[in-house]
Amino acid sequence: MAADLKTFLDPSYQSTELRAFAFISAQFARGARTSVDCLLPFTIFAAGELEGQPFDADKMQKFLSQKYFLNLPLFVIEDLTYSMKKVGALVEMNGVQNPCVCGC
Repeated sequence: MAADLKTFLDPSYQSTELRAFAFISAQFARGARTSVDCLLPFTIFAAGELEGQPFDADKMQKFLSQKYFLNLPLFVIEDLTYSMKKVGALVEMNGVQNPCVCGC
């Protein structure tokens, strides 16, 4: 157990899974209402990585799984599209939803 704690506290330890868990825990500590509220920053980042392509929930799901080990059901990602539109991370152009983090 002590070795695990030492690894966890080591600032040079790079684990995207651990960072994702720490971020989600911090979001709850700051008053996030639901676990879905905690996921929005991850989906916004994924939208930025997929910018320039039509929105594809499958691609976002794979990106989040590979990058942060967040295995989200497609319906959760689709539910987050409303929040992503609200903050401008997803915009509709010519009837197609497009990820946009540049203020399109």
